[in-house]
Amino acid sequence: QLNDLDLQNGILLNIGVILIERGDLSEAVDHYKHALGIFDLLDDLKGRDQILPNIGMILSDRGDLSGALDYNNPFLNIAEQLGDLKLQSQISLDTTSVVVHVLLLAFYQI
Repeated sequence: QLNDLDLQNGILLNIGVILIERGDLSEAVDHYKHALGIFDLLDDLKGRDQILPNIGMILSDRGDLSGALDYNNPFLNIAEQLGDLKLQSQISLDTTSVVVHVLLLAFYQI
C-alpha cells in the first residue's frame, strides 16, 4: 500500500505541474493539497517539503498573500527539523518578500 500511495503522490504532483503550465492554478492547488494529505498520512517530511512551497507560491501569485504565509511557515518548520540551513534562509527570504508585499499593499490602499 505504501508504494501505491507513493505512486499516487507522484501522479498528483505531475498533474499539478501540468495544471500550472495550463494556467489552472485552482485545480493545481487542489491536486497539491490532496498530495499533501497523503504526505501527512505517511508522516513524510521531505514530501511535505516538496508541496508546501508550491502551494504557497501559487497562492502568492493569485494575490492570496495570507494563504501563502500559511503554507510558508510550516515549510520553514520542516526545514528546521531537517537541519537544512540553506533552505531555511531561502524560506525566510521568501516569507519576508510576501510580508513586505502585504505591507505595501496595505500602505497604498490607505
